[in-house]
Amino acid sequence: MISTSEIDVEKRIKANLYVFEHDFALRGGLAVRKGVFRAALNLEYDYLWIRDVMNIGLAFEAVKDYPIIQKIYDAVYARAFFCQEKLKTSDHTTHENDMFPSKYEIKSNKPYTKGWGHHQLDAIGMLMYKTVDLGEKGIITLDSKIEKLMFDMVEYCKRVSCFDVGDNGMWEEWRELHSSSMGAVIAGLEKLRDTDMFPSIKIDQEFIDHGRKQLYALLPRESPVNSDPKYHMDKSTDAALLTLIWPYNLFHDNKEMEDKILSDVETVLVRDKGVLRYVNDRYEASAKKLGKDKYRYYKNGEAQWPLFFSYLSLAYTKRGDKEKARHYLNRSFESMVEVDGVMVFPESFRYHPSPTKGVFIPSGNIGLAWNHALEICALVEYKKKFSNSDQEFQLQN
Repeated sequence: MISTSEIDVEKRIKANLYVFEHDFALRGGLAVRKGVFRAALNLEYDYLWIRDVMNIGLAFEAVKDYPIIQKIYDAVYARAFFCQEKLKTSDHTTHENDMFPSKYEIKSNKPYTKGWGHHQLDAIGMLMYKTVDLGEKGIITLDSKIEKLMFDMVEYCKRVSCFDVGDNGMWEEWRELHSSSMGAVIAGLEKLRDTDMFPSIKIDQEFIDHGRKQLYALLPRESPVNSDPKYHMDKSTDAALLTLIWPYNLFHDNKEMEDKILSDVETVLVRDKGVLRYVNDRYEASAKKLGKDKYRYYKNGEAQWPLFFSYLSLAYTKRGDKEKARHYLNRSFESMVEVDGVMVFPESFRYHPSPTKGVFIPSGNIGLAWNHALEICALVEYKKKFSNSDQEFQLQN
């Protein structure tokens, strides 16, 4: 059933900003002062993910708080410079622990080193894309060091055969091809191709064309069918594909593909409390232990992520469908939980078995920054698109 409740946009934006400006500032310490946002409020997520913090930047861009965006990207670039040599030495045979890192310590530029699927091309694609986008808007300051970083990232994408050999993807798992990663890289390369801000960077159009050919050979799937019996995951569709609709608008000239991705996600992945990342996702899924290293996962027990209600709202706002955009904003609001008097988003809702009927309860990862950021974006875009006013939306203090 489509939810038609009216939305108090400004009230909800302020509530989400409060989580950043108050709770993250108090618990994270460095957040507002230096743009170093941890991924969630709980200590287990006391790290900086490149992808997550850039998504936080999207929220502050939406409400026109530009100084904090400069701080966020200063933090990102500092970490990227610290590990820039990896962009020059890695290729598609390098172990993911030695690839350009995607996860860093909060209080230093050092990457997380305890074993991680660092090879995440979607994060690199987003950094290329937003560097150009924010630079052209005059929101962040660019210099020759950043130009050299972008040059090295382009060469890195070529060296790792980004359109032919898999990465760890948005979900930081085993290496395989991911449409969401390829699409993000294409979006970043096209931004670099079309700008005159970095004269030393020349983008080979044949490289982009090859990427698009490989991407459309895989779409609408996120990843190829995996013949390895130890992987039972079905990535015929994946919530990560929604990022190709927003923010990248990759299908501006292919509405049929955009229709297919949205239909697949809504038909296969949308649940009561959130959206599955993909079918048979094992992260945060509940299982019964049968013996040493043996588990039986509960049917339909995949974790449900509220985050993707905001992505769905953004997609339908872009398409001018007010009813469905509002529906998913309301679904997003309904998935919030109260912690210490503050309404926050859990990373996901986990299946909890019971003797009668299982229920889904919030995971321990509370106050997911990425989720709060994307709801701000969805609310602002909804207001801009469907407000009767001709004035661009501006959050009032």
